[in-house]
Amino acid sequence: MKEHYLGYTAKEFVQDKGFKEWIVQKEHQQDWVQWLQKHPSKRSEVLEALALVETSKSKAISSLRMRELRAMVQPPQAQALAHSRMQRDNVLVHTPLDLPENTKKSNPIKQWIPYMAVACMIVPLAFFLLSAKQHSHKTVIADRGATHPNFTLPDGSIVKLNADSKLTYDPKTWDEQRIVNLDGEAFFEIKEGSMFTVSTTKGEVNVPGASFNVNARNEALEVACFLRSVQVKNKQTGEKMEIRAQEQIALNGQKMEKSNFDMRAYATWRKGSFYYQEKPVGVILEEIERQYNVHIKAPKALERQQLDFFFDLREPLDNTVENIGRALNVEVQIKEDTIILSEVREEFTKVG
Repeated sequence: MKEHYLGYTAKEFVQDKGFKEWIVQKEHQQDWVQWLQKHPSKRSEVLEALALVETSKSKAISSLRMRELRAMVQPPQAQALAHSRMQRDNVLVHTPLDLPENTKKSNPIKQWIPYMAVACMIVPLAFFLLSAKQHSHKTVIADRGATHPNFTLPDGSIVKLNADSKLTYDPKTWDEQRIVNLDGEAFFEIKEGSMFTVSTTKGEVNVPGASFNVNARNEALEVACFLRSVQVKNKQTGEKMEIRAQEQIALNGQKMEKSNFDMRAYATWRKGSFYYQEKPVGVILEEIERQYNVHIKAPKALERQQLDFFFDLREPLDNTVENIGRALNVEVQIKEDTIILSEVREEFTKVG
């Protein structure tokens, strides 16, 4: 493999001849897999490149091949899950409809009953799908396991999704209303124009053009402005609040709180780094689960503690959980894709 790939961006991968031959013609596939294992820090750029290819609607690559590629590129912890999902989907597609044996010798009219029942289901379904096609929405999903794809909206605005996030929008009505629905976390770089809206379960973010981060998880909403200004609306109370660069809003329940933040240490997930200052341990553990695609078991009392912590996706999972174990003074056990944090260690004094 060419070592100059180490300096490639997602766009440069898309333009590279060797990259195209791999994703389209499956050439040198094992070489690419081994290269990604050797350079795990480049997984993010390759996943972004695949997302760019997918949003270009290239007919040279099937959706099944694209899922195959994403499964190959994802970290080892996420590959098993992706493979099982693909197997599951294949089973659903290829499973035949088995009729009971006793229908073979039954009344001819009765033999048609199962088919008539299926037809009764298919006709309304076909009508529904035809109607839905007229109002089709595009959905972009970032799976668990350090998946942070970049993609471009119809107006040229750029969005980067954090792992385990989903964004939906309607390309057909985009010229009339720029609206996206977000479940998870994303960073937006929105071109100036008509009002752009990010709709979440708890609130809305409205901007004519700005750069900002939105985190909408666990019935809460956190919005941080990086450029120009952003308006946040509480859907429950109707309250609106505006913030400017280096200001953020946290919405929990009915309460909206404004504060300042350091842009150098916020939304660094875009580069695979995660900084926390006085955050609940439960929030930190959830992010580790999301990024490494693992499950963590910890006492509830431990999750409520506040902690300053940092982790980087260039570090293997073992190092990250060892560091948080030391920070919390707890025992750590790793069993396949499950991590167990036990009770606090007993303090001891060195003698001698």
